[in-house]
This record gives sequence, structure tokens and C-alpha cells, in this order.
Amino acid sequence: MNPQLQTGATKVEEAPPLRLSIPATIALLPARTIFLLAAQALFALIFRFRHDAQPWRSSAAWWTVYGNLADLGCLAMLIAVTRRQGLRLRDLVPLSTLGPFKTVLRGLGYFLLVMPVFLGGFVLSSYAVYGDIRPHVDAALLGSRRLPVWAVIYSVTLWWPFWSATEEITYQTFFLERLRRPFGGPAGAMALVGFWWAAQHSALPFLADIRYVLWRLLGFLPGVMALMTIYLRTRQIGPLIVAHSLMDFVASASTLYWG
Repeated sequence: MNPQLQTGATKVEEAPPLRLSIPATIALLPARTIFLLAAQALFALIFRFRHDAQPWRSSAAWWTVYGNLADLGCLAMLIAVTRRQGLRLRDLVPLSTLGPFKTVLRGLGYFLLVMPVFLGGFVLSSYAVYGDIRPHVDAALLGSRRLPVWAVIYSVTLWWPFWSATEEITYQTFFLERLRRPFGGPAGAMALVGFWWAAQHSALPFLADIRYVLWRLLGFLPGVMALMTIYLRTRQIGPLIVAHSLMDFVASASTLYWG
């Protein structure tokens, strides 16, 4: 049985160690970003076959649909890594004695705590990159996306819970958990994992515009650092998945309309 950690009144069980070299673990950090680029390229290819004049731009608006393809890629990667070590994917997630009610209640609290950090990060990022609180980005890609009814329904019902859970498990309980000890503390691991966690959002969707990429990277960085700080202090991933899911639901529901 793995040793138990006591955090306040809650016991959590540490995830078992993975016998994966540090260089190999670091090399996997960009994988989620690569999966996102591949998923968008697949949708762009579909639009090209449909004789769309701007297939890459048209595919970008579908990020709440093709994003789950990256989730499938991440889960396949994690399953492959854990299977080689004789573990299950479930073994990557620290167990907790928190019940469903406390998990949701804490998640709501974390949502109220972290959402303003993300919003503030984008205010600062917009000023830093564009010199204006309003980023100079086509609203059709991020803020006012027009999708078919079925894609809207999919985005507001299935995309966000799958995306949020996979993202938290990938960056928190896999990468951060296994890099914090070799780095001799959390700071180095948080900097490395946080960079790639924020950078993946520059590929959701991706536009070949360095200012856009920088704006997304800087905008998400404070929020992901806050999420990692909470995880390292509480060692509870469940409430963070709840909080993350609420943020992603808002992001998907508030940017969509059908037509």
C-alpha cells in the first residue's frame, strides 16, 4: 500500500512512481500541443475537400469539437506509458477521501478563486501584446463562433468535461507530480509544466500569428500557475477538475451560436 499523506483533515494517496526517465518525461510535454495541431489540420483537410476558400481559418472555429481528439491522443499516450510500467491509467490519479459534495463545493470555491486570475491574465496580456484591453483577433474564431446545431450541443454538453478532466490529469497528476521531485522542489517543475500548459492554448485554435500566440500564452500563464499551486497545496485533483470544467463550460457556451 502506498504511504498516506495528511493534508488538513483529508487523506490522499500518492500516485505510484513511474520508472520513466526525466528527459523522456520532459520530451512528452509538448505532446498535447502537437495533438491539437494535428486535430485542427485534420479538420482543415476536411474543409479543403469541401472546397473551402480558407480551410485552416474555417477549422479554427471548431476547437470545441476537434479539441477532444487531442484528449484521446493524450489518454492513449498515458495508457501506453503506464502499461509499460505495469500500471493502469487510474493509478496516475491520487485517491482521496473527499466525498462528492465536498468535491463539488471545493470546486465551486476554486472556480470563484481562479476565474478572476484567468480574466486578469488576459487583461494584462492584451495590454502587453496589443496595447489595448481588446485583443485584435477575429471574433469568429474565439468570441462569436457560428457552428451547426449538433456541434453547439456537442460543445456545451460533451467537450468541456472530457477536456477539463484530461487536461488536469495530464499536466497535474502526470507531468507536475513526476517532475517536482527531480527538480528539487516545485518551482522548476511549475515553470516548465506551466509554460507548456499555457502554450497548448495557443494551439486551440492555432493561427500563424506570433502576436496571437504570445497573447494566448501570456494570458493563460497566471491561471495555470494558480491551478498548479492549489494542487500542490491540497493534492486534490477532483475539485480542480470541477473548477476547470466550470471555466471551460463558460468558455464554450459564451462563444457559440448556431446558424
